[in-house]
Amino acid sequence: MRILTITGPVGVGKSRLAAAALEKVAETFTAGTKIIELDVVCPEIGGLNYGKSADVPLEEVESALVDVLPSPVAGAPPTGEGRSLLILDGCEQILPQLREALPPLLAARPGTTVLVTGPTPIGAYGEAVLRLAPLPTPEAGNGEEWTDSRSLPSVRLFLRRVQAIRPIFEFTPENHEAVMLLCQRTDGLPLAIELAAARMKFCSAREVLDGLEEDLGTLSGEHGETLSRHTGVQEAIAWALRQITPQERALLEHLAVFHSKVDVPAAVAISGTGADETEKHLARLVNVSLLDAVEESDGQIVFRLLGLTRQFLLESMRAEGRLDGARRAHAAYFARWALFLCDPATRWNRPRRSQGVYRRQADLLAAMEFLLEEDPLTATDLATTLGLYGHQDMVRVAAVLRDALREGLLPERRAREARSALGRLSVLLGRYEEAEELLTAARREHGASGNVIAMAVDTRWAGVLALQRSSPREAEALLREADAHLSRSGAEDERSGVLRDLAEALIARGEHRAARKTAEASFYMAERVGHKVGAAVAEAVFSTAMLCGGRPEDEQEAEECLESSIRCLAGWNCLPALIPALERVAVLRAWTARGQREPLRQAVLIASAMAARRAETGYASLAPLAGEVERSLDQARSALGERAFMECWSTGQGLDVRTVVAEALTPLHTTDAPAADTGPAQPAGITGTPLTARELQVAELVAQGDTNHRIANRLGISKWTAINHLRNVMRKLEMSSRAEVAGWFEKTRREHGIAAGGRPGHGSRE
Repeated sequence: MRILTITGPVGVGKSRLAAAALEKVAETFTAGTKIIELDVVCPEIGGLNYGKSADVPLEEVESALVDVLPSPVAGAPPTGEGRSLLILDGCEQILPQLREALPPLLAARPGTTVLVTGPTPIGAYGEAVLRLAPLPTPEAGNGEEWTDSRSLPSVRLFLRRVQAIRPIFEFTPENHEAVMLLCQRTDGLPLAIELAAARMKFCSAREVLDGLEEDLGTLSGEHGETLSRHTGVQEAIAWALRQITPQERALLEHLAVFHSKVDVPAAVAISGTGADETEKHLARLVNVSLLDAVEESDGQIVFRLLGLTRQFLLESMRAEGRLDGARRAHAAYFARWALFLCDPATRWNRPRRSQGVYRRQADLLAAMEFLLEEDPLTATDLATTLGLYGHQDMVRVAAVLRDALREGLLPERRAREARSALGRLSVLLGRYEEAEELLTAARREHGASGNVIAMAVDTRWAGVLALQRSSPREAEALLREADAHLSRSGAEDERSGVLRDLAEALIARGEHRAARKTAEASFYMAERVGHKVGAAVAEAVFSTAMLCGGRPEDEQEAEECLESSIRCLAGWNCLPALIPALERVAVLRAWTARGQREPLRQAVLIASAMAARRAETGYASLAPLAGEVERSLDQARSALGERAFMECWSTGQGLDVRTVVAEALTPLHTTDAPAADTGPAQPAGITGTPLTARELQVAELVAQGDTNHRIANRLGISKWTAINHLRNVMRKLEMSSRAEVAGWFEKTRREHGIAAGGRPGHGSRE
């Protein structure tokens, strides 16, 4: 390696890492090491005050490099003796000149390695790049114990710096939350962490945090308070922004208005410069470490700004009177998107687009609020979209729709859609009389207009309303009516939702076998159209149908389905679906406790936390599930005793959703539960893979050419669970086909010296 460049966002600690690396490897470079700030040795650079790329003559840069590099040598490169290391810092303004000058100079000096620091690679041939990421920070709402938080690098640095200037400071349960939030707000940048710590000399963590929320200038100080060349976060970000063009900054400012991550189509639409130009700007902003490119679970590439950079841009635009213009463009983009989603001619069978609402709800809400004064009609369109597809702040969205309908603001078609959306929200919020009135009107109007699909969807929600009112027979009739209409229309996304609700009605009526088949049909339909959230909800309903069947051998599969469902719903942050899924875990824990206290304690914690979330959000309980939860809590109270029960309930009230998800996904090890048939611990003697024992069994059977149905039969599991296991195998191995999985297994088998077929039995039930 001849050229290594350390890149990363401003304030991440590139220079200090280079200095630490020099100290660590100095003995390896026997011919000497140097760390050079080029803005010191090259006067042409030193006078630039950290601006954009400079028009410094190439000869000046070459001369400065020759002065600090060892003399040229002839012959083969040294091995051991004669190696030297040169670290170049402060050279951001002359990257083009370095790209041209370094390769020939190093070619004449085969024993020399150059390490460069900067926000972007220099782009030289053979260059290796190390992208330095910020320090890990506490995740929002992860419920981490204060004693465990010290292990996080960002928290550890913050506490060390605080205690250096204020030795009497103690990290306690009382200041834990404020310290965690403050470390989150620093984005894990050592510069910001050290400057925040410096403010703690006479302030509390909460006071520093409150100051930062008001003004980014809170994170400023003096050179003695940080190792960085910058003395404030504002100064550092302003320096970084001077490295980009006005067009790139304009795009970055538009992206700063977004509350969620931004995909390429949104960036193109908001920039107004065309797809090719926008993608070029995005690539450049990622290259200079002002944007992060992130791959979502579905493979989509999205972009995000660090929180401090976003705050700087928003504060700058506000001070210059440009923020409202950027917010107006942002609102206009989401208004167009909302109209597209709610257009009756194009609304149906677009699950991938509607799932985007889950990710962009904060942006839709912000656009709705911004437009309420300027354009109430468009604001109502946004509220309708959120009412039809969304789940955040449903009380506020319902209020906007209610006001618009009462004031008669909407044209006839939009009023129908708004009534339908508000009817759905009223069911979810437990306003059943309002829901009945709205859904009855919407069904009648959609039927009169000939919109059969919309009428079927209104009928579906009328069925859910009947189920909430403990009328499962009426619910079943309405849901079957909705399914009949949708099956003729081909609207599979909406139909999968109807089948999920129908499975719930069948469970309430005690028809568990039919409920399982119906939930399974819903799952496959949602999978087929790419509706991941819908498939996850179907998994949760399927698990309940299995448990209600009362067969102990189904318990493991029910738990696997619930685990898969919760992971998906938590990833999409779909709270109205996640809350009942977690309540199903509470029921499962109680049903399968068999006298063990830990599962019952966990059931109470989860049920209590979800009750608190329902009270906080206004989400109504699902009537059939609510009864099962109550029975489970009665069972836990009886087994644990009133005092222990109330202690668990009180603890659960303070748990956030992320903590509850972690609790729900924690496997329980009970001593008296019947052992599940999971096959050998390591099928075929294979070790050291990322797969579980069951996943290895599935991979083995795929390699033998078995279909999903045959795999399910041989392992004694459902076809559904077999498919889920295969999906996990492909995800963990980063593969996309059964052929790849089969090839991987055969290769792994040979590497372990196992002949084909020479394996222990794996619990076949044929």
